[in-house]
Amino acid sequence: VNENIRIKMLRSVARADVYNNDATKHFTLESVQVFRSYNMLQLIPNNITGNSEGGTMVDTPSLPQQSTFFSVDYPMPLLNPEAGETFIEQIYLPEAPAPATDRQISDATCLVVGGIYDDGIYPAKTVYYRIDFRSPGEPFGQILRNYRYTFIIQKVSGLGWDTPEEAAQNAPSGMIVTVESWDEHTTDMYFDGQHHYGVSSR
Repeated sequence: VNENIRIKMLRSVARADVYNNDATKHFTLESVQVFRSYNMLQLIPNNITGNSEGGTMVDTPSLPQQSTFFSVDYPMPLLNPEAGETFIEQIYLPEAPAPATDRQISDATCLVVGGIYDDGIYPAKTVYYRIDFRSPGEPFGQILRNYRYTFIIQKVSGLGWDTPEEAAQNAPSGMIVTVESWDEHTTDMYFDGQHHYGVSSR
């Protein structure tokens, strides 16, 4: 039977990309690691809203009641850029709620960027910097499904922490990062039984 069926779909995870555009040229990106990611995800969101283009989106995270974040001792595996590249893309994350204001440093899911800092004054060394999810108009630390978070390193002005764990447990410093996020919904999706092709206005 040849019938057209419209199904609204949302990815159950978020995506993060990190790009090194350091204006000082003192920093070489070597790794990205995720700390305090949640240990469960929920396939079907609790609430779905519409966006300006008729697609579907979420504005609050949906987590199983028993879900909790991993401690700093259990980060996600280290990711490294491909040879010659200055970025790391396609870091997939479960949704995360915004932590309480007084626990933003200790409870928020965050990225830790590692790399070689060489300012020509002190010996070059590998150091680590924390990056938080702080999208304009969104609560601190909140991560939503079907969103892509783009972190652009604009400037590295000082040495970071000696270990990823130290960076994950302290407030960010020494690095200026621009955070861009948007809903990556697709307005039309075409299937032929084996392949799919999505079209979005963006």
